[in-house]
Amino acid sequence: MKIAGYIGDLLFEYECVVIPGLGGFLTRDHAAYIHPMKHYFKPPHREVVFNPMLRTNDGLLLNHIARSEKLAYQDAKSRLDRFVLKCLSVMDEGKKIHFRNIGSITYNKERQIVFEPDANQNYLAESFGLSGFVSPPIKREDFQKRVEKVFANPPRRQEEEQKPETPKNPTPVVEKRMLASHRPGKFKRQLVIVGAAASILFAAWGVMNYKTVEYYYDQYKGHASVLPFFYASPNEYVIHHLDKLPVESMIPSQDFTGFIEGLSKAKAGINDLIPATSYQAEIVPEPKTEPLTWNAESNVLVDSVIPNDSVEEQIEIPQIDTFAEAVPEQTVEKTVTPVVVAASKPVESVKKYSKEYHIIAGAFREKKNADNLIEDLKKKSFEAVYAGQTSGGLWRVSYGMFENETVALQQLDEVKRKENKQAWLLVI
Repeated sequence: MKIAGYIGDLLFEYECVVIPGLGGFLTRDHAAYIHPMKHYFKPPHREVVFNPMLRTNDGLLLNHIARSEKLAYQDAKSRLDRFVLKCLSVMDEGKKIHFRNIGSITYNKERQIVFEPDANQNYLAESFGLSGFVSPPIKREDFQKRVEKVFANPPRRQEEEQKPETPKNPTPVVEKRMLASHRPGKFKRQLVIVGAAASILFAAWGVMNYKTVEYYYDQYKGHASVLPFFYASPNEYVIHHLDKLPVESMIPSQDFTGFIEGLSKAKAGINDLIPATSYQAEIVPEPKTEPLTWNAESNVLVDSVIPNDSVEEQIEIPQIDTFAEAVPEQTVEKTVTPVVVAASKPVESVKKYSKEYHIIAGAFREKKNADNLIEDLKKKSFEAVYAGQTSGGLWRVSYGMFENETVALQQLDEVKRKENKQAWLLVI
């Protein structure tokens, strides 16, 4: 039972609250006051004291407890009696009974009840929210001292204060030149900011949608002549436009053939993702051969006209003495029909470069790792092979080599769907 709370509620409204059998709490109102030495300001308050002689039951506390606890009057009285007996037994042991926000009671040496009020609690309703405070005193000068200060330092005349002092050596005043500065317009500044923001957003979209960009690149790379930004490097542009660019005039004649052959091979290590195109060398026609006639007297094939740069050769045929041995004493004259023999060096066939399409599975610094991957792919029924090395020395491993671009693209889609989403197509 919260007896202290019930007593505190009644002290806001009544001047006396009696605990039957223990004593009564009395209140007395005081006005605000200031402590002369401590400079402490205390608002109007209600002082609480305890009188142990007031033990008669007036019914105020019991009725309030019964209404708050929803008890019968006799039940409330029995509980209050038990509370009083417990308080007396505790004080007999020399202990204090503390009532929250009210104070504490205890026995002194003469077995008289002594009450110590709680100084922080104010039960005066008119002073609700007001608290005490300390304010330092204000120091004020005496009137006589103020007069002495004024006469000791008389004020100056206004004319003397307003009179400007003329300098002895006046310095010439140089007027500052006003320089006009051009400020950039707000429209240009906003245009630059919008352009930069759009570029950043476009770049971020391209990074986040890498697959989409790659799809459009594969879809429209055949129209690179119309859309030049699809070329990944200047070398690829030169390779695709050999018939339109004056390459012969830019490169010496003796090095032109080697340059074209180097472009046709287009080492994939420089741009692994750029298909390298091959250059079809021009086929040199075979030179016309002049007929060789048979000279019966010297048994030699004789060419009537042999140019300096011809590829034909003279073929010597040894003399035949068959007729001399068969008829040693007779001279046999035999007409020999001229035989035309064409002897020339075979013209080497021009090597045609065809494209090879490789589906790249990975690239490795160590060749041993590449061998392991090839073995694993062969176990999965892939015709895995090497696809050369990159410019950085990495060994490329291919799922297989194809000569048809359509077949290679179909196989690439199947590999991406079933095996490796990171697989890509290399054209050599």
